[in-house]
Amino acid sequence: MLRQRTAKHRNASPGPDRGDQSTSDGATARTRFTWFDVARMLCGLALVVLAVGRLVTGSATWHVGRTWGARASSSSAPPTPPAPSEFWRPYQLPLAFTPANLSQYTGAEDAPLLVAIDGQVFDVTRSARLYGPRGAYHRFVGCDCSRAFAYSIWSMRGLREPCSSDLSGLDATERGRVTAWAEYFARKYPRVGHVI
Repeated sequence: MLRQRTAKHRNASPGPDRGDQSTSDGATARTRFTWFDVARMLCGLALVVLAVGRLVTGSATWHVGRTWGARASSSSAPPTPPAPSEFWRPYQLPLAFTPANLSQYTGAEDAPLLVAIDGQVFDVTRSARLYGPRGAYHRFVGCDCSRAFAYSIWSMRGLREPCSSDLSGLDATERGRVTAWAEYFARKYPRVGHVI
């Protein structure tokens, strides 16, 4: 009995059954795809496109929504900046901050988190996960680190250099990056003052 099983095993074709089977007349049968297989391949292709978009542009959607939104908003009024938090209600905004005064706003003792770019001061408290004491960008809080924003997003040089508000010696591209970051912060966070 054991020898019969072994003999049957030897006569069997090696490898798994793949669907390409020879018929008695020597023709090869075709593999059939179902609608499920097609849907699965399309979903896989869509995931690859999303992943590549995320790696290349930083957005899984290749910034498609932002482009359409930018066109729509350019024809209408500019977006209104976010309202300041309740902390700023007793103050007449915008405030003038000295570097020493600005350094007190690092999130310690329930103080708000302030970031200064190109002389403008923004309240980033609502993103405490990023700018708080354990956040990745905490080094930008409580001071004007404008020069760090002059470097390319892929450059780690801006994170290694000490914070400085001195923009002298920057070329037009680097100066444009600082301006672009200041505009980004103005859209996302309330402006509460300026550095004097």
